[in-house]
Amino acid sequence: MIGVDIIKVSRVLDLHKDFPTKVLAEEELKDYESMNSFRRKCEFLASRWACKEAFIKAYGDTSLDLKRIKTINDSKGKPHIYLDDVEYGEVSIAHDDYVVAMVSIK
Repeated sequence: MIGVDIIKVSRVLDLHKDFPTKVLAEEELKDYESMNSFRRKCEFLASRWACKEAFIKAYGDTSLDLKRIKTINDSKGKPHIYLDDVEYGEVSIAHDDYVVAMVSIK
């Protein structure tokens, strides 16, 4: 199954400051907090949000807790999507003013 999502990067600027801790998995949150650039943090947060939404569309369960879903890059930088630490597939992410994420699950 395939899921796609798009979000405007500037949209995450309007979100509550606690938003990252409410939606990012522990590993994602560590990556987010280690970033020095505000712009990069916004892109990262928007990309992870889009990945989670695309995964939910492909998986077909809108009741999933977003923190159970995570996108982690492998050693070559290719993002993979996980639910409860089980890999479900690959992710393609593109961003500029918008982030587009496409998830293909096994």
